[in-house]
Amino acid sequence: QALMETPPVGDPRAPRGSYIPTDQDNVVLEALEELEERDRTILELVYGAELSLRQVEQLTGIPKTTVARRRDLAPQLFAEILKRKMPKLADKYYLD
Repeated sequence: QALMETPPVGDPRAPRGSYIPTDQDNVVLEALEELEERDRTILELVYGAELSLRQVEQLTGIPKTTVARRRDLAPQLFAEILKRKMPKLADKYYLD
């Protein structure tokens, strides 16, 4: 059961709630912080919370067409930040 509930880089023997972020985790969080707040919010709601474009529009007040455009552009901006911050990660995952 612990293996099924452990994050991919976590230790299944560690008590729940005691996940220690890796350097890579910290770089990803820093990269997210570099995005504009609107882009970060859209990424978090669309990909993290798995909300539809209409749900994001209703929640944020950002028009659905803008949400769609930013949803499509934000991953590219995020990848550019990651490439700058952690080139080895970009090479591993072929970020362009």
